Amino acid sequence: MTVHRYIIIVLTCLLSLAVVEGAAGGELSLSARLDKTDIAFEETVSLVLEVRWTGTIADYRFGILPLPETEYLAVQGSSSAISSEEQDGQDITTRIFRYEFKPTKGGIGRILPITLEYLTMPDSISGQLTTQEYSIQIAPPVVLAEPTGLAWYHYVIIAVVLAGAVFVVVLIIKKGRRPVAVETTPEQTMLEKLSEIRGEGHIDRKVFYTRLYRLLLDYIDRKYEIAIVGGMTPDVIAALDDKEIPRGEKEKLAGWLTLADREKYAPGGGEPGDTIRLITEMENYMQNCDRRG
Repeated sequence: MTVHRYIIIVLTCLLSLAVVEGAAGGELSLSARLDKTDIAFEETVSLVLEVRWTGTIADYRFGILPLPETEYLAVQGSSSAISSEEQDGQDITTRIFRYEFKPTKGGIGRILPITLEYLTMPDSISGQLTTQEYSIQIAPPVVLAEPTGLAWYHYVIIAVVLAGAVFVVVLIIKKGRRPVAVETTPEQTMLEKLSEIRGEGHIDRKVFYTRLYRLLLDYIDRKYEIAIVGGMTPDVIAALDDKEIPRGEKEKLAGWLTLADREKYAPGGGEPGDTIRLITEMENYMQNCDRRG
């Protein structure tokens, strides 16, 4: 390993642990880390962004995180999660964004700085957190040797394999094909999940509306192919408006999504039976949509 390459790896490891503080007086911070800084061309590398603050989930709202700009790398996948716990009598909330990259070329790959925009609630004061640039040493792709001519015994092996394959195909035809699993529609999946959470509103309304909010996002994502990772409710509703959907359906989905988003943070127990009435209304909607196809 050259001295230049060693310095790049050491600096990248040190910078990946740095914390960038926001405008909330040190209460909101962004840290990022790479799982590897030296990879083979056939491997992947993960970048994890961790946003952490003292307070509840409702204290900050985040915009949709853009896909990172890269050199010699491509984003293979992304995910996000949020959690909250109590430490020394204070709520500590953590939001995780994870990206998976695969090389596109050998050499020094780069992930350019990523900017995270947020709003401080309830005053909607905007702010930004930014990572530094990352470098990854990518080994060149392995060049496979040119195939040589086949020996006579290779043809024998191929003939045996082909004969075995023909025998298996004949057996399958005689026994008949196995039944093909029927893929469920988004409405059928939603009906199953609604049945599972039907009784949870009597136990814990916040848990009920949190699960219902997640179910609605999953349904919208699968039904209308709307990317919702890291998005806020107004962003999802705006994306729905751009789709060719009947106005009545848009209004119902937007209303349910707004209600679930609000109630999962709302104190109090609500009115008796309101969660059951809501589930019944949504089940009727899903059944009608499923019948229409």
